[in-house]
Amino acid sequence: MRYAQRNVTKLALLIWLLAVGTVPAWAQNGSAVATVEQASKVLVGQLADGLGISWSGLGSVAGEMVDATVTNNSSAPMEVAFLPGMVLVDARGESQPIMLEEHVRVTLKPGESTTLSGMRAYCLDHSKEPPGQGSGVEYKVMTNLANYASAIQNLWAGLRLDREGAYTPVLKPLLHRTLVIQRSVWASLGGNNPNSQEKLTSDLEADLVGKGSDVSQQKVNWLSDKIWSDVVKTMDASGKE
Repeated sequence: MRYAQRNVTKLALLIWLLAVGTVPAWAQNGSAVATVEQASKVLVGQLADGLGISWSGLGSVAGEMVDATVTNNSSAPMEVAFLPGMVLVDARGESQPIMLEEHVRVTLKPGESTTLSGMRAYCLDHSKEPPGQGSGVEYKVMTNLANYASAIQNLWAGLRLDREGAYTPVLKPLLHRTLVIQRSVWASLGGNNPNSQEKLTSDLEADLVGKGSDVSQQKVNWLSDKIWSDVVKTMDASGKE
């Protein structure tokens, strides 16, 4: 299972974060699902009014999953916002539904287009393949998020805990956060998703021991314990979102 680590700096994201301070505006009221639903409805309205978004996969299960080319096909300027927790579902049902981690705001003049490369996201259905490298996906922005409420709350909790320095990384910090949030999202959704520490351990074994590395079974068990401890911490904190 590959977790992308390519971290592409976006000028629009940096400008917005500087404007709102260390705690992003989307996270200040604590009402995760309601905030994301409202932002999603605004984005869907813009799509109906001439905004175009083309999604292209990057082949990752979590982390940097998609590129988005955003085009203003209307006759008026548009300010377009993506918030953490926005859910995208493949209209053809082929690729995984995903949940964006991004908080990006861009303003486009009529006819203007920009590409947001390496948008970070999480898998919401492990039984389906991630959007393949370079493949176009007909993603729809969901506005009824009742089925994804727990996933959104875990994402917001994970981002908050990471900002507060509450995690204890045993991997590179971004990779650790990605893995912890993805596992907490899967655990919260249940079903056929990998939702236990036992499954985490077996996946680590396949990724490390099974590929001929010199990582011992004892080290795998230690990694699993540390990572799962942060998963549990995230799930416990999700009720505050």
